[in-house]
Amino acid sequence: MIYVIELNGKKYRVDVDDKQVTLLETVQEEFDPQKSLDDQKIDHLQQEDENHLHIKAPMYGVIMKIEKTKGSSVKKGDLLFILEAMKMENEIVAPENGKIKDIFVSPGENVQKNAVLLVIEKK
Repeated sequence: MIYVIELNGKKYRVDVDDKQVTLLETVQEEFDPQKSLDDQKIDHLQQEDENHLHIKAPMYGVIMKIEKTKGSSVKKGDLLFILEAMKMENEIVAPENGKIKDIFVSPGENVQKNAVLLVIEKK
């Protein structure tokens, strides 16, 4: 389950399962649970810059398979994820060479369009 919590005056979006809590991102503006996450301005803990590339979900769907692990090297075109949407499997591939710095999703997880799935550290 995904929740928004407030701690010391700051809001965070977290994923809570049976065994762990995963910090997903900080929430910069007021969180409205009636709006989709696409409609809310969220500041990710790690901003994209010239050295890091955020791989985002191109559509709403379910992560069916993760092909790489944190720390793995990737080449342009390498398969990163299989995302199922509307009963179709969509391949999410690396847009350039690099090393996987962080992965923010797990198999079976529902994701929103534009959700950050992983961060690639550019080579």
